[in-house]
Amino acid sequence: RYDNIEHMKELELVKNAIKQVEKATGFNIKIQGEQMLVGKNYRPDYFITVTSGNIEWPMVVECKSSKITPMSVRRSISYIKESGIPGLIIVRKINPKMANYLKSKGIAYVDMEGNIFFPVEVGNLTHQPENKSVNKREKQKVFGGVTFVKLVYEFLTNPKSLSWSQRELSRVTQMSLGSVNNVIENLKETEHIILDPNKNLLLKNRDDLIDKWTHTYIGGLRRRNIIGQYSFAMPPENSQWWKDVKFNIAGIVWGGESAAEYYSGYLSPGEFTLYTTRTKISIIIGTLKLKPNPNGAVKIIEVFWEMNYSDKFAPPLVVYADLLSSTNSRLHETAELIYEEHLKHGK
Repeated sequence: RYDNIEHMKELELVKNAIKQVEKATGFNIKIQGEQMLVGKNYRPDYFITVTSGNIEWPMVVECKSSKITPMSVRRSISYIKESGIPGLIIVRKINPKMANYLKSKGIAYVDMEGNIFFPVEVGNLTHQPENKSVNKREKQKVFGGVTFVKLVYEFLTNPKSLSWSQRELSRVTQMSLGSVNNVIENLKETEHIILDPNKNLLLKNRDDLIDKWTHTYIGGLRRRNIIGQYSFAMPPENSQWWKDVKFNIAGIVWGGESAAEYYSGYLSPGEFTLYTTRTKISIIIGTLKLKPNPNGAVKIIEVFWEMNYSDKFAPPLVVYADLLSSTNSRLHETAELIYEEHLKHGK
């Protein structure tokens, strides 16, 4: 009972802090989950997405609802920095010394007295209760947005794409030439892309980039591309039913747990994910005899990459993200197997 009351107080503190930031910045902020696994060992108090126009990026949140200490703040900063994702610390009241320390580390903060420091891609915002002005400062690079997801997906899954012209990358990702150039320049500045002596692009820190891509995709494009969730009109006879399904048309692939079984041989699916275009939803619903159900075992997601005619399964990178979007530790174990076998060190 006590724990539940404390949790409600903490959640109310977080919601109030989010309202303050939204009012001061005009951003739209949504809580995506609590205690979600980020990387291999870190579970922040909350995971949020921040949207400004067509730009979206994830943030991890540490909430200090009780009295804060320098040690607890340093520990939170260490976790945030290790995650590679922008962080936000929420407190009831922040003193000037602590505020300056967080600023020096590039960590956003909000307190309940109206003090806000929020360094983001569209400019640094520092908001003090006695001074309502918004100051634009040096931009901080963040990993987010649809172009980032689509472009980095190409780089990670198709090494040849690193030699393509920006115009070709724009065509394949269906993103503007300007946004493609911006992402590439950001990746150069963060040293995830370097130039060889012949000025060709090369990936660097690939494993770190996979981690950043995964959490950006989970918190952004994947969530937005969910077409619907469904249950079966008639329950399947066994857990392997999906292997016998024939859609008799290209452009529908298995993701999630089904694809994880294919790639790892480790999992027996309990929930099912399918990727397709919106024009083929009725084929899936009719073939599997589905009915809408927000808690159903079947999820249909709009595809964002170019599928090959013969594809039956989503690529390992997408399946890896599907598994990590769940809070199920069993799926996280399978994700690690897929990472080791298909993704690590450019496999």
